[in-house]
Formats: sequence, structure tokens, C-alpha cells
Amino acid sequence: MSDNLGIQHDDLLQVAGFIGHPDAPDLTLNQAVEGYGDPMAFVLSMVLLSGGLVAAVGGADPDWLKQFDLAS
Repeated sequence: MSDNLGIQHDDLLQVAGFIGHPDAPDLTLNQAVEGYGDPMAFVLSMVLLSGGLVAAVGGADPDWLKQFDLAS
């Protein structure tokens, strides 16, 4: 995402922290959104990261992501 969409590596790392990336800073959701400066940019990064995970790790099956749903 950083190379193709121009999203800064540090910003991506902040988002990846919410899915357990070991190198990500330990931030609250509010801190991460504030770091982006724009809530929509943060949401877009989360959506793109989720899509990338489904494509790369989940075998392009969107149902793969359901295993991480906290509500189920």
C-alpha cells in the first residue's frame, strides 16, 4: 500500500497495530486517528489494509475475515 498508494509507512504501521503487527506502536484508536489528522484517511487505510489481508492471506475469500469479528 505504501508503494502503490503513497501512504506513509509509519501511518500504515499505526493501522496495522490494530490487527496485531508486532512492530506497531501501542496506540489507542483516538491516538491513531489523531496521528492521521483526518478520520476518513484513517478509515480508508483500515479498509485498504483489510482488503490487502483478504487478498494476500485469506485466499481472496472475504469470509476469511469473519474469524476476527469480535461480535461473533
